[in-house]
Amino acid sequence: MKLTLFFSLLLLTFTAQANGQRWQDEAATGALLLVDDQGQIQPATLLDTDAHITVSGPVAEVTLTQRFHNPSQQFREGRYLFPLPENAAVDGMVLTIGDRRIVGKIDRKAEAEKTYRQARASGKKASLVSQQRPNLFTTAVANIAPGETVQVELHYQQTLNVDGHRLQLRLPLTLTPRFTPTTEPPHPLDSLLRNTVAAPGGTAEAGTASIHIDLDAGARLATLGSPSHAIRYQRLGRRYTITPKAGAIAMDRDLLLNWELEDTGEPLVTTFHEEIDGEHYALLMVVPPETGQVTALPRETLFIIDSSGSMGGAPMRQAKASLQLALQRLKPGDRFNITDFDSQHTLLFAEPATVNEASRQQAQDFVDSLQASGGTHMLPALSATLSQPVSDGYLRQVIFITDGAVGN
Repeated sequence: MKLTLFFSLLLLTFTAQANGQRWQDEAATGALLLVDDQGQIQPATLLDTDAHITVSGPVAEVTLTQRFHNPSQQFREGRYLFPLPENAAVDGMVLTIGDRRIVGKIDRKAEAEKTYRQARASGKKASLVSQQRPNLFTTAVANIAPGETVQVELHYQQTLNVDGHRLQLRLPLTLTPRFTPTTEPPHPLDSLLRNTVAAPGGTAEAGTASIHIDLDAGARLATLGSPSHAIRYQRLGRRYTITPKAGAIAMDRDLLLNWELEDTGEPLVTTFHEEIDGEHYALLMVVPPETGQVTALPRETLFIIDSSGSMGGAPMRQAKASLQLALQRLKPGDRFNITDFDSQHTLLFAEPATVNEASRQQAQDFVDSLQASGGTHMLPALSATLSQPVSDGYLRQVIFITDGAVGN
């Protein structure tokens, strides 16, 4: 049967009641949350995850497949959530519930929501996709039978991060519940996540993912690697087949893949072609050669570091080490400042200071003294940092160091 979907830029309202049980993990993988008639929420059992990625130059096409099991003894409505790259566009979904296969299509908002409500009311299998934020999509799935298996096959395309001859692919594999100050109304999605009934072990299991990447970079590569996972690859001409060396990987962090095109000193021009439903499409990629020496501008670097409670332990140690390294790399004559924040915020200097031995040592002592505690109140820290007076003739840069996300 055909199912009408709408990929909405507006908020999908959740009606689930809070049940007092906080979401246990700081980050969790894509999830199917089952909602009963009283609004109580329980995560479905994640069986397996598979991602197949085809890269053509600066564009990636992703097919993500996840299977879940309804462990309850009642029919349930589900909320499927999965993190997507912020520059991704969903272009298809196939939902398989038991022996029913439902193919989605994009439609106008009013018609899509009307179709979903009618199907749900009549007891039919149905799904509605909406965008929660630029990097998170959810799917409402109606009438999941006891013990039934739900397979979600999501298709999306994304543009890659491009910096000259260097490109990066990011495959998000985790969700991060967001901190919302008590003075702000909570985002319905964060209420849903933080009030989810945890799995029997007390936490939601991250699961593992099988990942296969077909890379056609358009030219020979100078480098290929991943800062997040050990990988293995095979090359045939300009095409590469890439998989994690460990096989299935834990969905506890994103997968990053970096590569650099070989620079021959000449402009790189290459084309990509595909045929869809009898129609032919082409993509032209043009990359200019590196320009050689670049004159560095004097910089004014504003550091913001999160020292809230969630940063305790390894995150705080890593953040402080990163900031100390950045301080060492500042050049004499540059300007800088540091804003530390948790529930409150503190500026090291009243305004950006010139880099010299005294100011650098004062900053290093300040960073050494930081301890993790309190809430993640980002907005006041951002406002205070960005409202500092601008120094004429300097290139201003803001570097934000945090493990968290906020709901406001």
